[in-house]
Amino acid sequence: MKRIIFTFLFCNGKFILSRNFFRQNIGDHKWLFNNYNLEKVAFGLDEIMLINISSNSNYDNEFNELIEKITKNCFIPLTVGGRIKTLSCAENYFKLGADKLLINTLNYINPNVTKEIISTYGSQAIMGCVDFKLEQNVHNVYINNAKTKIDYKLSDYIHYLLELGIGEILLQSIDNDGTGNGLDFSVLEFIPTQFPIPVILMGGIGKTEHFLSSLQNKKIDAVSTANILNFIGSSILNVRKNLINEGVSIPEFNKKFDLF
Repeated sequence: MKRIIFTFLFCNGKFILSRNFFRQNIGDHKWLFNNYNLEKVAFGLDEIMLINISSNSNYDNEFNELIEKITKNCFIPLTVGGRIKTLSCAENYFKLGADKLLINTLNYINPNVTKEIISTYGSQAIMGCVDFKLEQNVHNVYINNAKTKIDYKLSDYIHYLLELGIGEILLQSIDNDGTGNGLDFSVLEFIPTQFPIPVILMGGIGKTEHFLSSLQNKKIDAVSTANILNFIGSSILNVRKNLINEGVSIPEFNKKFDLF
């Protein structure tokens, strides 16, 4: 089954919108719960991702509280990411209610810890995130919130993550991030037809047709967006209805009401 995922980005006590990884504050945790009825989200989304991209540990406790609050109000799978450096960090997120972890920089700088987390919780609980940028016709890979380019090309890094043992892969375009101009399908050339783990694309969704064009693709298992405009009123329910009408294999929800 295909999936629609919404991503909340948390940075230094605020939720943000991102465009090409440049950030704009949109509100604190009160904004989130005043504007989003997370119980109703379950009838429009398949998963939520909550990612801590704060610059330091000063806001870790607040982020932990957010995880607990979201899991108490929302009963769909929650993936948590950001600032995961040790097995104890992973244990903390799972204890707070995370169903899966999104791991990025750690996979490169300390893969043995990633392997330890996978050994403890299983591949199905780990999503590997790859931030990529097309530069001079080469798909380069970045870590540290897209600040640091590493010595891997995208095709090689995808295989590296497979060997590491991750259970899903999230490919996020730095160029398309927050633009609303559509996803970057060029990366699919690096995904074999019989790829063994789910592939998620992120970066660029801004219209209903972007969901359709991506989820109709056999190589894409899910799409994620952090574009708030996709989730105003009953829009996401209309997106899901359109996908079903077009024959996309996605869960159908019978309950009908505005999400927010």
